[in-house]
Amino acid sequence: STLQPFATFLKGRGPRCGQVRDSQRSFLFQDDAEEIGSVALVPLGKKAQLGFVAIGSADADRFHPGMSIDFLARVGDLVAGALERY
Repeated sequence: STLQPFATFLKGRGPRCGQVRDSQRSFLFQDDAEEIGSVALVPLGKKAQLGFVAIGSADADRFHPGMSIDFLARVGDLVAGALERY
């Protein structure tokens, strides 16, 4: 499937921050992929059942595995809640 490069993330339980594989970056950011240094992936709904949000930064250190993901998780919950209402 188109989302196969994200299979591990989609089975996870929360946001993921840091570097992504070239195939993931190309899928998400297409023509701008080369400009993306780091990424935050935020699932929408349990196991990303509603999809996910990808936020890219040109700064390779902006999003990293050691950062707090509480805010990103809350944003994901709010967006998922809004989508479920429609």
